[in-house]
Amino acid sequence: DNNQGILLPHRIVLKTERLPLNVGIGICLGMVPLLAYSYSSGNIKRMDAVFRFGRGAGLLIGVASVILYYIFAPAIIQAFIEDADTVRFGTQFLRARCFATPLMFLCFSMVHFTQAIGRGKDSFLLAKLLQELQKHGPVSFDLIFLTMNPGYNEENWRMIRHNAELLGIPLTVFETQVFDAVAVIEKNPCYLCARMRRGYLYNNARLLGCNKIALGHHYDDVIETILMGMLYAGKIETMLPKLHSQHFEGMELIRPLYLVRESAVRAWRDYNGLHFIQCACRFTENTASYGAQKESKRAEVKKLIARLAEKEPVIEANIFRSVENINLRTVMAWRKDGKSYSFLDDYDLQGTVSD
Repeated sequence: DNNQGILLPHRIVLKTERLPLNVGIGICLGMVPLLAYSYSSGNIKRMDAVFRFGRGAGLLIGVASVILYYIFAPAIIQAFIEDADTVRFGTQFLRARCFATPLMFLCFSMVHFTQAIGRGKDSFLLAKLLQELQKHGPVSFDLIFLTMNPGYNEENWRMIRHNAELLGIPLTVFETQVFDAVAVIEKNPCYLCARMRRGYLYNNARLLGCNKIALGHHYDDVIETILMGMLYAGKIETMLPKLHSQHFEGMELIRPLYLVRESAVRAWRDYNGLHFIQCACRFTENTASYGAQKESKRAEVKKLIARLAEKEPVIEANIFRSVENINLRTVMAWRKDGKSYSFLDDYDLQGTVSD
């Protein structure tokens, strides 16, 4: 009975507070298409005005609900039940929880979720997964499908738009000339292209008021990156499932497909009869024109891993786990937070290790 006497008013309060919260969620979700349209049309002034209006309206409703709930808390609880103890507990709960409502409005208005839509199967699969999660998941979030046209030829750009329409994904598009900029670079053009595209993506996501960027990198991308770093850059590092941006304060990058195998992504593509373009930059077009005499380093590493895995399937998992099992006592040197460390730093102070 005592537990029921506490749980009952709590349930009443949870139902009661849903009204202003649902209004706030509706306002913030309604802002998303207006923000996206204003941004796509280049009207940044109107985009800022929409965001300020939505945030202001949400806070106004939040403050009004605090005042009304605090004053009329006993009457609101009595509308559901007349037991004196329940009314007393419910009044205390409602008055305590109502102060969180304006903060919730601020959270709803500030948490915008950007998913970077690229050209390929990984990005489009992630887009559909996030779209379904937004519709049916337990957590409310805004979602903008931000895609960049870095200079695709008309045929490739038409296929990207067709796939988005086929899958019901509303794109927010911005244009750049990245492909033209890196076309004249002979050394590491893919690295420079990726860095430039990432910078444009972060900047445009920030202009839209987003604080998270979801990328479609999967398990195979991770192990390829580990091996590429060792073979071509002389370092041991990996893609992380999430990280904070160093150059865009408040921006976080996440990789929801981190543990998904590329074979599973291909299965989804083939089951649904979908077709996506591969990398469509000038470098790819040129090598294709000359009979594919040269391929990217990532493609070389992908083939290498596949050959090794044919003989020893555990190799892929071992590459992945290798960056989880680093023993700093058995490496020559490492870096952390901009500082370099050596095994000699405390060599004379440490105990013995296995040789």
